Amino acid sequence: MTYYNSKALTKTRESYTDFYQKATFLCLEAIDTPYSLYLLDNFKRGVVEFSAPDPSWYKSHTSYFKDAQAYALVGKNAQFKLVSDEDLEFKLVSDFFASEQRLKSVNERFSPTIVRKHPQWVSEVVSNVQRLIGNGPNWSLEENEFFFGPGSSYAIKGQHINLLDKLERQPSISEGCKHFISFILENTTYSDHIDLDACTVVNHNYFSWVPKKFDQLRGICIENDLNVVGQKFVGNRLRKSLRRKAYDLNNQHALHKEAVRLCSLVHNSAERLPLATRDLRNASNSIARNVVKYCFPPIWHHAMNLTRSHKTQIGNLIHENELFSSMGNGFTFEMETILFLAVLMTLPHNDFLRKEGTQIVGHVSVFGDDIICHEDDVTLLDERLLYLGFEINHEKSFATGPFKESCGADFWDGHDVRPIYLRGNNDDENNIESVYGLANKIRRISRRIFGRCPERSRFARAYKHCRNRLPAIVTGK
Repeated sequence: MTYYNSKALTKTRESYTDFYQKATFLCLEAIDTPYSLYLLDNFKRGVVEFSAPDPSWYKSHTSYFKDAQAYALVGKNAQFKLVSDEDLEFKLVSDFFASEQRLKSVNERFSPTIVRKHPQWVSEVVSNVQRLIGNGPNWSLEENEFFFGPGSSYAIKGQHINLLDKLERQPSISEGCKHFISFILENTTYSDHIDLDACTVVNHNYFSWVPKKFDQLRGICIENDLNVVGQKFVGNRLRKSLRRKAYDLNNQHALHKEAVRLCSLVHNSAERLPLATRDLRNASNSIARNVVKYCFPPIWHHAMNLTRSHKTQIGNLIHENELFSSMGNGFTFEMETILFLAVLMTLPHNDFLRKEGTQIVGHVSVFGDDIICHEDDVTLLDERLLYLGFEINHEKSFATGPFKESCGADFWDGHDVRPIYLRGNNDDENNIESVYGLANKIRRISRRIFGRCPERSRFARAYKHCRNRLPAIVTGK
């Protein structure tokens, strides 16, 4: 089998950026709404100041979906990043320190050295956390457990890191985590491969980022190799303890998304759930360390405190953290789920979402930082989350109306209006799979908007543009 570039590809000699941008422009043109044409005109003129479509502007799911899809073509598309990496990183670091300053005041509010009378519901949160996870877990390591996380770590960096890389090189660990790792790996085969005395001791993680939108980055922290092992071990124990209280995170995602659909219903009041969705700004990086110490049982807190990173390296600066853990920490997801769930349990309507037969009943659900509560409890919940140091993202929180969004699910009166995002990652250049992926996404978008294949819709030009970039395939000897 022989592969060669088509004449169209050889002729045009487009750069990947030009190719991807043109495909996106043709898609915006195909959608053909005032908003999509507005985006097209802006980007052609180099103007990037615009907002995502607000569901309150629309009267039907079809009109909203078209504009949401137009935004999804560019909103997270790296090929339209007109702001330099340096400017984006500067803003991200500035936002990190602003958040740390805010969390400092939260830590002072919950300082163990200051006698302060908190509202009664805070004591209820403490009791609820204990009810959900107990005083402490079973620490023994099970036979099938292995907690090296995927991807880069503090000591081992690169785009294609795998488990063998982490076993063959000397991993990194913080001094405080050593005893904990020795304890959980004792009498296991893993201990034969890991010499804790020879590990690189690094008492901090380091600040990094991943793309969030074309004009925004998402801050994450890269942890030490063996700290991640300890963190994921603790996170697994938190998850198992929560499951014993009839809250199974392994199955909650699907239930949560179905609840989003049901609470979006307007015209089918018999099935509608009177629920609201709440979204928080940068929730995973907004958990104050003294809030965790105050709310979690001592044994749990001790385990998390040993394995977490107390400091973060940002450039050449080593910063003492006000946050307890960050996105990138192996137990942050489970810990924040438990904390938010404990807060929801203080509300008047506090039954966990669950299935009874074919029906979904209950009032509250949490999956990481995705929150569902009863629509009558929204104001009370927001006040309590603010007291703990979290910020409500009102642009992505929905209490009334036909649109609801949470947990990667977007519904309008029961209709799925989640758009298909084009990412256009810069590392996809010359990767033929990315061209196939783009063509397939255009096909899906055409079917969702027009109910037709792109060859028979307004997306014909965009689809042909991608097809022309694909190599011809000729079989022969």
